[in-house]
Amino acid sequence: MAMLVGVCLSLLAIVLAALLFTAAIETWVAQRGVHPGWAASIIAAVATALPETLVPVVALLAGSQRAVALGALLGAPWMLSTLSLALLGLAAWWQRGRRGVIAVDAHQQAQDLRVFMLGYSYALLASLHPLPGVQGLYALPLLALYGGHVFSTWRRAATHAAMPPPSPPPSLWLTRLRLPLRWALPLQAVLALVLLIVAAHILVQALTALAQAWSLSALLLSLLLVPIATELPEKLNSLLWLRRRQDSLALGNITGALAFQGCLLPAIGLLGLPWRMTPLTLWPALLTWSAGLWLSLLPRPLRAWHLLPPGLLYVGYVAVRGLSA
Repeated sequence: MAMLVGVCLSLLAIVLAALLFTAAIETWVAQRGVHPGWAASIIAAVATALPETLVPVVALLAGSQRAVALGALLGAPWMLSTLSLALLGLAAWWQRGRRGVIAVDAHQQAQDLRVFMLGYSYALLASLHPLPGVQGLYALPLLALYGGHVFSTWRRAATHAAMPPPSPPPSLWLTRLRLPLRWALPLQAVLALVLLIVAAHILVQALTALAQAWSLSALLLSLLLVPIATELPEKLNSLLWLRRRQDSLALGNITGALAFQGCLLPAIGLLGLPWRMTPLTLWPALLTWSAGLWLSLLPRPLRAWHLLPPGLLYVGYVAVRGLSA
């Protein structure tokens, strides 16, 4: 019971830390008047992708929790490309009807998805022929691909005038303590990072203990459970932006996070794990790739119902795993 409480509390702490950090980043973006493509696909995407990056890194540093690390690395893009997209589609359907249009920055979205598909396809192929001793070198093309994506997005944003903030920036919690904004902004970001690291460490330990106590697979637990908390910032941000009819930000936040997760998360796995797919991990990875391909091939204009089919991949896999357990 104590282990289950530890898992729940650490998940809540990760959610809280992610929301604090995201609010700080959004406030900084609003102050600077950053171009929406850069704000959604790079800054917001990287900021909200921080929790799913820290969990496997902490697990790898722990040394003996490699199953938790692998589950977190594969579970994040899987949930984001399937369930998160479907929730965004359902919200758009509820707000605008089944054929309601989601107006997106087609160029930026296409670039995000192109980077994701290239990076994730490469990572899957790399898992088929890992070379002991030099496997870490496989991560270099992924790092270069994402670096090129960041530079290309920045260069495109630089050709546009600075944009006004799309909506009022969130209120920083630390400003309620009467701290000036110039101090509250970096302090909240740093405190959120510290909380994320501590909560991720507790979560890794609690998941490992829970899996041992219940004779469950730590890999499966981390694959299904960890992304529920780590992907929450992307979901919350995207749903909020969709409600405000900032569609490019809503979908760009998800596609930008996919580009990050399709490159940097596999790079972490290649650098610190035996990067080999088993039947338990191969199916979620293939479903992730399929969801990315579906989104890449969607016609324009993008409609609410277009985002629903990837969610069926997630629900179907969970149902099959539940029935076979």
